[in-house]
Amino acid sequence: FRRVLFRSGHQAVPGVRYRRVLTTRDLLKLCKRAAAQLPAASDNGYLTEAQRELILREAMDCFCNVLPAPEHRLLVSLRLAGIIDVPQDKVEYMHVRHKPQLKPQRGHVQVGRIYLDEIDGSHAAAKLSSKGGADQAVFCGTVRALQTMEAVAAAIQYREPLLLTGETGTGKTSLVQHLASLVGAQMVVVNLNQQSDSGDLLGGFKPVEVRQLAQELMDDLQIGRASCRERV
Repeated sequence: FRRVLFRSGHQAVPGVRYRRVLTTRDLLKLCKRAAAQLPAASDNGYLTEAQRELILREAMDCFCNVLPAPEHRLLVSLRLAGIIDVPQDKVEYMHVRHKPQLKPQRGHVQVGRIYLDEIDGSHAAAKLSSKGGADQAVFCGTVRALQTMEAVAAAIQYREPLLLTGETGTGKTSLVQHLASLVGAQMVVVNLNQQSDSGDLLGGFKPVEVRQLAQELMDDLQIGRASCRERV
């Protein structure tokens, strides 16, 4: 862990500086993911090549996706690969050519190595029967878009908070909307700006005049009086 992050302003990977300081929370996140993905450890404690690659993918999500520049993500991934003992060509393939599979199936949706359960059981069958429909045309499954969707799906599976950053119109909202549509989840969009505050999300108390409250009571009384006259 100390070989990856920088301490006291010194960079562990030359030329790479994180936007935020990596902490032991990121390491515990990686341990939680690895424990959930890997089966029970064998007697000799040996990890196969496929298992080491799986750990590397989780480590890349935890330590590399915070970096905006692709070349910086590759440098940190190479450092992680050296620690986990994964060949360099595998790392370059994961970054450049690896395209996670997006498969809506009955009962769940596969996004690369992640399987998300569907909220509505009949939703998967509808997706399977509507190939080439309108929902399929909304999302453009490029290599980078599917890699980002796999990272988003992993955060959803492990119930981790997630922040997508980028310029306007790069597909952040459409990616999440498409994934929510596949699993049958209701997505709530809240548009924020520089003038937004906590009240826009949590709500608050709005002061009103006493006359306004009394007027509503008076209207109710008048309606009740009119209904009594009709009965008489």
